[in-house]
Amino acid sequence: MNVSGHRYKQNRFQQLRGFCYAAALGSISKAAKRMCLSQPSVSQQIHGLEIELDATLLVRRGSRMELTPDGELLFELAKPLIEELEHLDQEFRLRRSEVDEGHIEVAAGLSTIMYFLPQHVQAFRRMHPRIEVRLQNVTGIVGAAPIFHAFM
Repeated sequence: MNVSGHRYKQNRFQQLRGFCYAAALGSISKAAKRMCLSQPSVSQQIHGLEIELDATLLVRRGSRMELTPDGELLFELAKPLIEELEHLDQEFRLRRSEVDEGHIEVAAGLSTIMYFLPQHVQAFRRMHPRIEVRLQNVTGIVGAAPIFHAFM
């Protein structure tokens, strides 16, 4: 196995991504098109990966290519990782918007807490039963100042 100190020049994610696309699509050219890169760039990424792993991953036969046993093993291991990383932003936004436990603090004056907020807090708690709602009674500019400054 080639454990090189020069890996910092490579982007392992891009290398694996190029390799997985090529393996899945059966073509380095198709992988390059999907990645919006040139075919030589993707070939170079795969070649770099082969050097770093000290393994032949693809056998090229003209315009066709086949995975070697090592290539099949790497594809099996890397494909789920690449799929998850490619959907990371979307999954992060989805999970972030689906917070289902914790607490929220609301600062308001006594009248607002007693007459305006109850119906809204009740509706919120029905929708998010595992999120604790904490109400803080603050009055005037002095009471609101610490909270106001906390958000600035």
